Amino acid sequence: MSNNKKIMPYITGFLYSFIFGISFAFTSEVLTVLHPLQLPAVRFLFAALFITLLYFFGAFKLNYKGKDLKLLILLAMFEPLLYFIFETYGVKLTTSSLSGTMIATIPVVVCILAVIFLRERPSFLQWVFIVLSVIGSVIVVTGSGSSGGTSETIGILCLLGAVISGAGYNIMNKIVCEKFTAIEVTFFMMWFAAISFGIISIFYSKGFGGYVAAFTNVKVLLILMYLGTVSSVLAFFCYNFTLHNLPIAPAAAFANLITVISVIAGVFVRKEPFTLIQMLGAAIIVAGVFGVNLLGKDEDNGGKSFETDS
Repeated sequence: MSNNKKIMPYITGFLYSFIFGISFAFTSEVLTVLHPLQLPAVRFLFAALFITLLYFFGAFKLNYKGKDLKLLILLAMFEPLLYFIFETYGVKLTTSSLSGTMIATIPVVVCILAVIFLRERPSFLQWVFIVLSVIGSVIVVTGSGSSGGTSETIGILCLLGAVISGAGYNIMNKIVCEKFTAIEVTFFMMWFAAISFGIISIFYSKGFGGYVAAFTNVKVLLILMYLGTVSSVLAFFCYNFTLHNLPIAPAAAFANLITVISVIAGVFVRKEPFTLIQMLGAAIIVAGVFGVNLLGKDEDNGGKSFETDS
């Protein structure tokens, strides 16, 4: 494999973390107008239309003939469908510190599930750096001093559902990559999400109120176009490409960079505070992510950083 091909998954890993990270600030703006169940319907409608336009202009090729689409349906059920719903209500019904802490555990759960379902085993040093990045995420979130609503059992269960959904998506992605390309996965996901969230939005609004509210507000419309094209199509393609081309531990570890970038984006876009304790947490996250990707390979006398049972 050429050096360019080796480094590309790391570039896309950082890119999807960066895009998802800054998208939270823009999403907050849209949520002042749309309900959390209406926002993804419009967002993924733009995403589906945009990726279809790219297809018709010959930007990429698709081939689903003779392939088992049930695998893609299961993957898209995990994320974005279930993950978005569970995360939205989990954050709404609990404190932001609790929700952020639980979501940060996804890379750890991914690695545990990878041992069970994929028979992939992170090295000892990789486990150390994965846990380190989670600790950093906890510090960043708790260091903000902010809080959401009152913690409720149902909110915690929703967050647990988000963690399982996010981890399940990572595992399913490693399974489907044997039969589908990253762009085929992304294309299917965008349309699945557009249709699924569209149905949910129509039932919630008892009509097309969510779409009307979005298309009659220029600022919201422009943000949703960005969220649909860049934060959905491009970000999810980078996410899928990274998962397809890296072992599960380093691929999952990039997700904790989202915490760092979302906090920094909040400082510049929404003028939110950034405390010294958050800076410390951010530094720990970065160290953890780089450790998983760069130092884990030195385990076992320079052997492979990730072992796969035969």
